[in-house]
Amino acid sequence: MYKIKVVLIAHFSSEEIRSHLKVKSCTFDKCIRFILHKKKTNYFETDFAPWIKNLIKEFEKRKNIEVHVIAPFENMDKKIEEFQINGVFYHFFSCRTIYFYMEYFMQKINNFFIPLKYSKNRKLINKIINQINPDLINLYGAENPYYASSVLDVKDIPIISTCQTIYNNPDRKKYEKVSPIRINFEKKIFEYVKYFGVSNSLYNDLIKQINPNAINLYHRFPSYEMPKIIQTEKKYDFVNFAAEHCEKKGTYDSILALAIVKKKYKNVTLNIVGKISNSVRSEALKLIDSYDLKGNVFFTGYFPNHKDLLNHVTKSKYALLPVHLDVISGTIIQSMMLGLPLVTNITDGTPTLNIKKECVLLSKINDINQMANDMIKLMESEDLANMLRTNSIEYCSENYNNTKIVDNIVDIYNAIIYQKGINNFLYNKNVN
Repeated sequence: MYKIKVVLIAHFSSEEIRSHLKVKSCTFDKCIRFILHKKKTNYFETDFAPWIKNLIKEFEKRKNIEVHVIAPFENMDKKIEEFQINGVFYHFFSCRTIYFYMEYFMQKINNFFIPLKYSKNRKLINKIINQINPDLINLYGAENPYYASSVLDVKDIPIISTCQTIYNNPDRKKYEKVSPIRINFEKKIFEYVKYFGVSNSLYNDLIKQINPNAINLYHRFPSYEMPKIIQTEKKYDFVNFAAEHCEKKGTYDSILALAIVKKKYKNVTLNIVGKISNSVRSEALKLIDSYDLKGNVFFTGYFPNHKDLLNHVTKSKYALLPVHLDVISGTIIQSMMLGLPLVTNITDGTPTLNIKKECVLLSKINDINQMANDMIKLMESEDLANMLRTNSIEYCSENYNNTKIVDNIVDIYNAIIYQKGINNFLYNKNVN
């Protein structure tokens, strides 16, 4: 039986992966962080993009596919580190830290005067691709040009770009300074690539606006692997957790809603978990002072290991995730899987969670009063909380079964490679 050979290009990190890599201390990184007053970070201790790890774990179980993962890692000792785990081949390349700081600096001064081309990264990636000679390339993260731009150099190999997010979302400008470098590279990739993996109508529409000839194929992301949860006493009422807090993650909204809830329940608590920049923290503290919430809001910080984060999140009774930009954020799905009754916003994706049964409480973006009312409903009705908990776990069990999700992805790979049955996977045919 012929094994299809697939290259997966992505950026992720896990404890297992880091144990195989050697990194060095970067003096340049330390100096720049000191100048910019940024906290020092240890790339060798931080988990991110866990959906990629779970995708790969599912690939390990399949005998009909040979998977090669190409990924960047900052400050590696060698240019390329290659190893194999459970039949999956890994090719990590040393990503130049200077790219991140150049873009960050230009974004800060709002003057993008250096035409970043990521040529060294692109050459390394394409050297690896040529050695592998795959049947197909699956890119995760067209919004990240420091590695995604490499597909623009690929010829005669079919490429599918799976959308983690879309940087060219017009709403993004409402919440953050956008990088023209990322906008332009993502557009180039969307114009160059033929196949796309999408899971919602917003991404389907945005891709079609840039590339009317795009073939959008429906598939979900693998769900989060739930670690063994340590049962502990509930310490907080609500939790808002994110990789990094900001306006688009609803950090300020959650504090404003808490202020309303406090009028009825003076001891209500909110735990804000995740990275938070000095500027966002300063704004959050101003709100906390203004509404006399010093004893009600707690900042926990960032958990480098994802399993530790999830265990901490369950110290709260409910999740409060008033996201603005994400279709359905990963934190929403994780909360549902953990059985945390959830208050969130109406986005392009969240209403689909309630199509069959009510799984989450929804309010319009910026409707703080409705959000606060939903929080109070949860606090006052154990029956409501239990119903949402049961329905959420059932929804995730039905819709985020990793085996089925990855079976579908592999079927899509085969349809593209052999040019048979592609129409069966078209987004408009398969959307729920």
